[in-house]
Amino acid sequence: MCRVCTLGGRVAVIDVTPEPDKAIAYNNMEKLRDPSHTKALPLTELQKIMQQAGLVNLKTNSYSVEMELEKQLQASFPNPGDADKIRQLFLEDVTENRLGVSSYRLGEAIYFAYPVSVVVGELNDTRRI
Repeated sequence: MCRVCTLGGRVAVIDVTPEPDKAIAYNNMEKLRDPSHTKALPLTELQKIMQQAGLVNLKTNSYSVEMELEKQLQASFPNPGDADKIRQLFLEDVTENRLGVSSYRLGEAIYFAYPVSVVVGELNDTRRI
């Protein structure tokens, strides 16, 4: 993005940013849900990468996107048998919050919230990735 951004322009990244101590568990779950997933970065890692790319004056905000587990699984592409593994992870997460998504039950359904960050920086460097 920095390569095609004009000097003084802005780059925005909006993505799930798990807590650093929960990132491994979160990423393992996401790989089960979507085998094409690689890695969601904690906010501090995302900010560091953006600074290394020459972005300055970083501004950050965050919000949560709530989901119902079964609806999310219907829109996902887990390998055969992995949906049951995901359900088990979320059942455990209701009491342990290992995934960092604030899972909770409402009746028989499990809900959770993706932690999303918005990071915007200005290109103030002539380096290009």
